[in-house]
Amino acid sequence: MSYQRRLSLAIVTLILALVVGLSVVYLRYLLGVQVRFALRQAETVAEQLQSTALEQVAADQWPAILQRALGSANIAEIAVTDETGRVQAGTNPGRRNWTNHPSLEDLAGRDFLAQWRALSGPQEYEVNRALAAGGRTVLVVHVSVSASLLRRELNGPIRRLLVAALVSLLASLVLAVGFSRVAFRPLDRLGEAIDRMTRGEWAATPAPTPAARDEYAAISSKLSLLGQQFRDAAPVMTR
Repeated sequence: MSYQRRLSLAIVTLILALVVGLSVVYLRYLLGVQVRFALRQAETVAEQLQSTALEQVAADQWPAILQRALGSANIAEIAVTDETGRVQAGTNPGRRNWTNHPSLEDLAGRDFLAQWRALSGPQEYEVNRALAAGGRTVLVVHVSVSASLLRRELNGPIRRLLVAALVSLLASLVLAVGFSRVAFRPLDRLGEAIDRMTRGEWAATPAPTPAARDEYAAISSKLSLLGQQFRDAAPVMTR
């Protein structure tokens, strides 16, 4: 592999590493924000329903209250149970007993990889608030959040992130190829001059352009001097 191709590959690899690194950082931030936002939503709903339960709302009013609370984007299900887990009121009419889900608070405190794995499955997470009376739990408010709903909220930003990363990589490839060609153009001219010298063509080396590097100008000047010396020595060598 030529040095020019190695340089292009190195530039593309460097930009690829940078794009991937920034994408992971942004995705980590995005996932953390989404989980914390869902947690705040669930906590707000649970605490509101806890306050409602303290007001001793009539049983026939709970369905309407719960349906209004279910309007939050990431909330999958809400239930009010007794201390044994028997559902007293809920948004799922067919549920008689509540099955506890992993804690959403615990999920919000995990690292990026743990959150990413958790949201990759069908699991639900919950926030619960207990209502106690006389030193014992009377009612428990359960608010569950679905991992699939969280993923749906993340799909749009992740797609935009992937498009931006792909565009950046394609742009880096074009820039790397263009940069390597511009950077090696003076060396190509020097190589052509050396080839002419080896064929006995003693034409002067083309002068470097104003945009050329000082290093190239110095090498070109020395190569021109060397070509002049060869031209002067050629008649003597042929005698």
